[in-house]
Amino acid sequence: MDPGAVDSPVTLVIKAPNQKYDDQTINCFLNWTVEKLKSHISNVYPSKPDNDPKHTSRLYKGYLTKKESDGAASDDLASTII
Repeated sequence: MDPGAVDSPVTLVIKAPNQKYDDQTINCFLNWTVEKLKSHISNVYPSKPDNDPKHTSRLYKGYLTKKESDGAASDDLASTII
């Protein structure tokens, strides 16, 4: 990846699965960590989702996975989508 690209702006569209909220456009940067992105979303999304890792789920290829604390191997989650 181009070294100058990591601080490039990115626009994400977040869709509520139950359509309770309209699609939300989130502006962030490629160099943000997942933690920073989740913190930003918890501040700007209408439902103010909890940013506590104990209350999150992991998806892999569209399927809900077990958390490492539930016995999932960490390399099973190498391509985790948040």
